[in-house]
Amino acid sequence: MGPRRAAFRLILVLAILVGSTVSGLAQRRVALVIGNAKYKYEASLENPHKDAIDIAGILRRAGFDLVGGRALLDLDKSQMERATREFGVAARDADVALVFYSGHGLQIGGTNYLIPTDATAVTEADVGLTMLSIDLVMGQLEASRAQFKMVLLDACRTNPFARGAKGGERGLAQMRAPRGTIIGFATQPGNVASDGAPGGNSPYTSALREHMIRPGLGLFELLNDVGLAVMRVTRERQQPWMAASPIEGRFSFVAPAIIAPPSPTPSAISQNPVTSVPVPVAQVSAGASLDLIQTAYKALAVKNYGLAEQVLADAARVDPASPLPFSYRGYTAFMQANDQVDMARRKRVPAERDAAVAAALRLYGEAFRLYDRAILTEPQYAPVRRHRGNAIVAVYKARRLAGMSVPADILDRAIEDFRAAAELDPTSKTNANALGDALLLVQRPRDAIVWYDRAVALDRSYAAPYDGLCRAHVQLNDFGTARDYARKAAQRDDALRGMECLGPLARGR
Repeated sequence: MGPRRAAFRLILVLAILVGSTVSGLAQRRVALVIGNAKYKYEASLENPHKDAIDIAGILRRAGFDLVGGRALLDLDKSQMERATREFGVAARDADVALVFYSGHGLQIGGTNYLIPTDATAVTEADVGLTMLSIDLVMGQLEASRAQFKMVLLDACRTNPFARGAKGGERGLAQMRAPRGTIIGFATQPGNVASDGAPGGNSPYTSALREHMIRPGLGLFELLNDVGLAVMRVTRERQQPWMAASPIEGRFSFVAPAIIAPPSPTPSAISQNPVTSVPVPVAQVSAGASLDLIQTAYKALAVKNYGLAEQVLADAARVDPASPLPFSYRGYTAFMQANDQVDMARRKRVPAERDAAVAAALRLYGEAFRLYDRAILTEPQYAPVRRHRGNAIVAVYKARRLAGMSVPADILDRAIEDFRAAAELDPTSKTNANALGDALLLVQRPRDAIVWYDRAVALDRSYAAPYDGLCRAHVQLNDFGTARDYARKAAQRDDALRGMECLGPLARGR
């Protein structure tokens, strides 16, 4: 048997094996994520907010529907009970049901409790009135009849409540895992877990973040690798624990990678030139979907969105292991959203303007979903990080156009994406320039200048960073330097002669 035929048989066998696993795209996944940090009667914890927000982000990108649509932070007793009931309803007959909790927890009389933010140190008889028994959560999980049930408890920190609760002991107690359930504990029964550094994650959640995004990693392997990582970081002072029952089938947060056929040769690529920005084939394998992606890009160049979406959907089916079809589908939605925003700017009637902005925001939401799917498929693919950052900035501008409230951290999230893109591909002038633009939006001109200078160093004929440098020096009230950069930008691109940066300069400032 020749090597090519043997390789084909290997690919076929792998495809069959992958097809036999549970497909994340076909599953209904539901999660409850809680992070309790600000306790009314005890000192606050440093990490649960970030722990919960980060895990919720991973779960959302992995196709989970979150109770409340996000991480739920600082819940009191009644709010925790209500969220648990809502989770039970939402998880009914789901394929996967998951609970993540970060915050204080304790055991009394062998029963574990999650501690609401309004809890007080109480007697053993009163604990059920002020704290949430984990048995209530487990009851909702069992009643859901989900195929895969998972509980992740980052809840064994040094606990002030145990001092006042008679019968309270260190850490959490051992638990029985019902059928089809796996329970992950931040540390072994009766022990206390470490807090993380201020503003960061706990060691346990940090390890979860690292391993949950590994393609094809099963639940048992996941928790084993998380445990080993935590033991290394804490020098074996903290040893995560798990309880499990037999689980039928196999589940992973990220679908297993499928070996794609060899990428086309450069000569094959050159036979199908792209009319706009070239497909960055060198950065990831586009596999068998390359021709389809190039066809879609030609359609996008003339704003034939229907054809582009149809072709890219075919590309995703042909090559599900490549991020490109999902990234460009997200870009298709992004372009349509931008068209809606342009329409909104032309509307004279406020109601019509707001309707166009609402349509744009829905399309941006679809773009985010597809960009997140691309990132899950290939976390090292830099362009999609920049695309997602551009979409976040576009949402910021669209909401301001309609006079809507803007989340305080929205531009920080865009900067995080642009910075990731620049770090993943430090040879990209576009990534460096995009990060500079975002830093200018938050009035950080000196930081922006660093990235504009990097973009210039990568390509001195690239006009955009010179325009950015002009705008940065305007923010610094250094109009002489700004004027010099404005001239350099205009020399490289005539279109920049009428850009906003030249406004104050033309008035002689």
